[in-house]
Amino acid sequence: MGNGFNVALRTMSKPNLPEPKQDGPLVPSSATSLSPVTPVVALPAEEIEMSLFWRLINLFVAPSELFDHIALAPTHTVNWFLPLILNWIAVVFFTLAAFSNSAVIQEMRDLQASSLNKQVENGKMTAAQRDGALETIEKFSKLTPIFGSISGVVAIALFAFITSGVIWLIANKVFRANVEFAKAMEIYGLASLVSVPGTFVKLALVTLRGSINVGVNPGFFFSDVPVGSPASTALAAVDLFILWLVLLISLGVAKVTRRSLSMSAAWFGGLWLVFALLFTGISALTYSK
Repeated sequence: MGNGFNVALRTMSKPNLPEPKQDGPLVPSSATSLSPVTPVVALPAEEIEMSLFWRLINLFVAPSELFDHIALAPTHTVNWFLPLILNWIAVVFFTLAAFSNSAVIQEMRDLQASSLNKQVENGKMTAAQRDGALETIEKFSKLTPIFGSISGVVAIALFAFITSGVIWLIANKVFRANVEFAKAMEIYGLASLVSVPGTFVKLALVTLRGSINVGVNPGFFFSDVPVGSPASTALAAVDLFILWLVLLISLGVAKVTRRSLSMSAAWFGGLWLVFALLFTGISALTYSK
């Protein structure tokens, strides 16, 4: 009787608690591990409050908070479509303003004449053909702002979708996260907002210098570097607003995939470096001809 009572007491003192459940695979603490992560579950919109106005403002004042919000909130088309429209407006304004500057127009004529003269010197065209080409260029010069605006709009749209595709590819295939293409477009779209003030800063520098080939990069301080040369291309790649864009994309991907910023920045910074070297190499081949 006593032994049975003691056994009952010991059993009651150790309640049979259920084991804690794991909703998804464990995420290693090491930032270098690329094991699958638990997909980020979007919360209902009413549980996450951040107005469109504050989303736009926070990109500049609190980008980490913004992308924390983007990682959890449902996708919204306005997050990438509005930045796209703003960039379109900026590039059209820039093109119309820059090509109404007499110094810029003269610079473009000089560059075109220099290029054609080099072809004459290399025997690729005759002097008469050069003169005819210059007349044709002069005839259509008034349409340059229109064609420039259209090509700028198309280029911005293509770059947005291609870059979003690269973001989606790295997030899903490299970081092994579960990121929708629409979420990748949100990351790029919001990050690309820095290009809007960047375009107007470039316009101010163009007006100040009287040259279309200036930007917020070291090339601004080396005006004697020939346009189109490998040195000019390399300096232009180290642009403040381009680097800012790369950093914001890295931050956005890190937040959405729950990887470290250093890992994300290594990938996207590496891609920037590869393309900078690629375009510098292309300019070296074409400039020498």
